[in-house]
Amino acid sequence: MSNKPTFYITTPIYYVNDVPHLGHAFEVIGIDVQARFRRLTGHEVRFLTGTDEHGQKIADTAARNGVHPREWCDRLAGEFRRVWDLLKVSYDDFIRTTEPRHHESVSKLWQKVEANGDIYLGRYEGWYDVKEESFITETEMKEKGLEPGNDRIKRMSEEAYFFRLGKYREAILRHIEENPDFIQPEIRRNEVVKSFLRPDMPDLSISRTSIDWGIPVPGAKGHVIYVWFDALTNYISAAGYGRDEELYGKWWPADVHVIGKDILKFHCVYWPAMLLAAGVELPRQVFGHGFITVLRPGAEGEEKMSKSAGNTVDPMGYVDRIGVEPLRYLLMRELNYGGDGIFNEHSMIQRYNAELPNGLGNTLSRTASLIERNLPDGIVQPIPMEEMTEIEREFVAFWEGTVAEYERGMPRFEFQAVLGRIWGFIDLMNRRMNEVEPWKLAKDPAQADRVRVFLGSVAEGLRGVGLLLHPFMPDASARIHETLGLSLEDIRWKDARNWGAHGEMRVRKGPPLFQKLET
Repeated sequence: MSNKPTFYITTPIYYVNDVPHLGHAFEVIGIDVQARFRRLTGHEVRFLTGTDEHGQKIADTAARNGVHPREWCDRLAGEFRRVWDLLKVSYDDFIRTTEPRHHESVSKLWQKVEANGDIYLGRYEGWYDVKEESFITETEMKEKGLEPGNDRIKRMSEEAYFFRLGKYREAILRHIEENPDFIQPEIRRNEVVKSFLRPDMPDLSISRTSIDWGIPVPGAKGHVIYVWFDALTNYISAAGYGRDEELYGKWWPADVHVIGKDILKFHCVYWPAMLLAAGVELPRQVFGHGFITVLRPGAEGEEKMSKSAGNTVDPMGYVDRIGVEPLRYLLMRELNYGGDGIFNEHSMIQRYNAELPNGLGNTLSRTASLIERNLPDGIVQPIPMEEMTEIEREFVAFWEGTVAEYERGMPRFEFQAVLGRIWGFIDLMNRRMNEVEPWKLAKDPAQADRVRVFLGSVAEGLRGVGLLLHPFMPDASARIHETLGLSLEDIRWKDARNWGAHGEMRVRKGPPLFQKLET
């Protein structure tokens, strides 16, 4: 049995009404970066993703495509898996809400909440948001700029089971106050407290009789469990709730649910209330990332990328053009994961050329060439501090600051800032290389030690860069290590993070890391 600390991270489960777009890729790549970072730093990770396959919208979409809902769900769940695999998403489990293990856990949770007296039979009379598959008050309608007559809103009246949501308002507020990191970033926490946890919070309708594509309510013929009560439970059903006590004891509570900010209410109000009602420990954190906005010809300003707006971008087009790992890098480098970002193809291609082939790739290539030509057998030994000049000591100081920023920023999903610091280090080494001009010094035998110290220090800096880039670009990271005669296997973070931890390196120049693109 592993002695490693555990880390359980989840994506939202993806609604299978259409294929994945670039917004989905941005979200899941950021979660994968976090999962890989945790593995790198010594955690045993469980990374869960999956698909949300019940509800009226899925039944309607399947009908429009002339297939049974199950066939439609199989097709789209397969597409999400295919895209995630192409994007090198290192998930450990892929849950589908049509799986028996999920149905079992949802039924157990329902029965637990019902036994606690928090579910009762009533009648729903009111408005329903078709897009979000959510019951909505007139106040919420006004806040969203929706009015009766809008195709998105319809009036409903049906027998339904209700969950005593309002009963748990104070407990949720208290939990948020006592656990400041429960909802992150801070702007999301403020939104939840001010907008969703109001004193007049109504009870929640949690069953439907007008549809049959869903999980039946235990012991209530004709009732299907409301799609959000069903979908949210995936986080514990995948962890073995009600089925596998050993698995559940190991992995729950989740360390972080990563979601889009548009589903904060469901994850920060509905889900905690459901868990409290069932006597289940709450997740440790919910992180709400921002949206990608796009600029389109003729559009008035920026627009949130969404299927309904018709402005989605296919991530596979960029994979074909620039490759998987550059896309992973650019999405995390160009856009602030915790906030909103503008998708600008021209800007991304410019950054690609400047930072990947011209920056990192060129530094690695010319360093490897110089070492092969000027150090015996291309071998680099650790450089003692007493042999370093001010330039090499500057490298060490910048590296130590970079590691500190990495360890601070990565757990907070501050990927843009972290990558900015790493590229600051690459730029520093490039500038000093141009100043020192080791290719000229190498012509003078009296400068052999100076060349050895400088090139050995740059090689060590590149080893460190390769290490830090592993969560973002795992294959490029491995290729950097391979060029330096090293391996990422069995890496120990607490040692590898230290300057000079590599031991001997036998450097061999390889093919270019990245190819320059025409804009």
